[in-house]
Amino acid sequence: VMNAIAWSSHLDEAFMRNAQQHARLKWQYFCGVDGHLRIFPGVQWKAADSSEAVADLFDCRLQEWYVKAATSAKDVIILLDISGSMKGLNIEIAKTTISRILQTITADDYFNV
Repeated sequence: VMNAIAWSSHLDEAFMRNAQQHARLKWQYFCGVDGHLRIFPGVQWKAADSSEAVADLFDCRLQEWYVKAATSAKDVIILLDISGSMKGLNIEIAKTTISRILQTITADDYFNV
């Protein structure tokens, strides 16, 4: 991840050039395939107090703008097996997987469950 962050630091020049050339451009985003995010203009993040430390679970790869840019329109059919073998942890894993898939669906996609 550190190498990807260092590589994407070169985008700062492009971000600044874009901002100068397009006055109405307010924000620019870059999300790496590993999930690191660059925002321009940047913002100063407040460091969390160690007693308040909470895991940051934000993943830019789940944002609609990233999904639309990284994929083409999808046709998806999801089948959920509810037979006897799908009890307990198996059904929970299946439900979580379906939930994650549905989070990537956009207005351009077709799906059915």
